[in-house]
Amino acid sequence: MRSSSDLSKQERFLGLLNPVWSELARYCNAIAQDHESARDLMSETLASAFQDLNRLRADEAFKRFLFTIARRTHHRSRRKSHHDSPFDPAMLDSLTIDGLEAERSLAAQELVEAMRQLPQKQSESIILFDISGLSLNEVRDIQGGSLSGVKTRIVRGRETLARLLEAPRSAKLTPAKKLKGKTFIGSLLTLPVKVKL
Repeated sequence: MRSSSDLSKQERFLGLLNPVWSELARYCNAIAQDHESARDLMSETLASAFQDLNRLRADEAFKRFLFTIARRTHHRSRRKSHHDSPFDPAMLDSLTIDGLEAERSLAAQELVEAMRQLPQKQSESIILFDISGLSLNEVRDIQGGSLSGVKTRIVRGRETLARLLEAPRSAKLTPAKKLKGKTFIGSLLTLPVKVKL
């Protein structure tokens, strides 16, 4: 039988997790090698976050706390398995483009190839900001460094992607969840990009 403190910890955890669940799922799907790896990453992240919940000083910081754990867990597993790319063609399974499966879309394949050419921190910044919809401050808290450094990585990453894909670029820093219809990534593909959960 569980004690009341265990139940209250579980209730607190679930209450904090519910509003950020879909953003965490998008992030894990975007950086993992495949669906199974994304599920594993999500499970490890949630287990670690629940175990270390007492280290969280303010509930408002839960999102950063969770994404930081996911990022560190992913980096640890990549070091162990010696993968150098944050993307894999299997990640296409988690994308849909205007109702079409992304694996059948040449544009999505080109985007993944272009993302592979970005430096790791730039691609990670774009995943966190444009795909996962985190704020600039949240990306900074997860990646470390300065806010201007995050902005620079996103703008340079977007410019490189636009150049690689020969698409019009958008330097305006607006996360995916705040845009209606097209995201920056979607504008590169000329179709809205949505991440399936």
